[in-house]
Amino acid sequence: MSKEDKRKKAKRENAAILSEAVPPIAEIVPAAVTVSAADRDDGIIRRRARRSKGRVEPFTTRLTLETSNYIYGVANDRDIPIAQVIEEMAAAHRAQST
Repeated sequence: MSKEDKRKKAKRENAAILSEAVPPIAEIVPAAVTVSAADRDDGIIRRRARRSKGRVEPFTTRLTLETSNYIYGVANDRDIPIAQVIEEMAAAHRAQST
């Protein structure tokens, strides 16, 4: 079989795959379920996406699991962005230091 024949065969197979009906996403992915950290085996609090609030300065760091879970837990409990939790902690630290 020549390269051209192989290419044509692959193109036909891809077209057949793409033409198949795709089930709705709800049938493929189960509904989201919130799980508390106590119910999870690994003890990590589930993270969720946040909306942008005009914060543009990137901040990347490594934390202990305990600190990370605390920050995400506060954010999830109060339904606020993680950045707001960190900003409030920094403000409290500044107020305490003066």
